[in-house]
Amino acid sequence: MATLAAQSARVVGGRVLTLSAAAGGGDRAPVGDGLFVLIRNGSASSMTVTLDAPGLAFNATAVADTAVVVAAGAAVIVPLLRSYRSESDGLAGISYSLATSVTVAVVQV
Repeated sequence: MATLAAQSARVVGGRVLTLSAAAGGGDRAPVGDGLFVLIRNGSASSMTVTLDAPGLAFNATAVADTAVVVAAGAAVIVPLLRSYRSESDGLAGISYSLATSVTVAVVQV
């Protein structure tokens, strides 16, 4: 499990992002306004990325984790909302159904 650092995209002309290999045991990432996780699936199969909603409840009903399907060869960007913040370390837990050929980056805009 790796902790992903945010890369700022707030530069004139844009920025080349450095994507890291998705960790088989999942990753951790900062949460908050303007933070997103970019997931690129380079494999030949679709995969699911899950962001943990640690112990959240609304009107006494548990809030489900967020699962996003990423098609083969596709990329998605998902906001890293404060609701994904873990009480233990303040980071979001991100897991992957498939980590082979999957790369990720945390982007701050």
